[in-house]
Amino acid sequence: VLAPLPIGFAVFMVHLATIPLTGTGINPARSFGPAVIYNHHEAWHNH
Repeated sequence: VLAPLPIGFAVFMVHLATIPLTGTGINPARSFGPAVIYNHHEAWHNH
């Protein structure tokens, strides 16, 4: 019953921490495809 609260909080914290650095793309289905199309090599560099 309480599981959604810590999960939502974790996602919120990831967004807050990474918005200034990467633009926050924690959903690979949404961020990797456009990065490949627009040739953004940072999307898969060092992974």
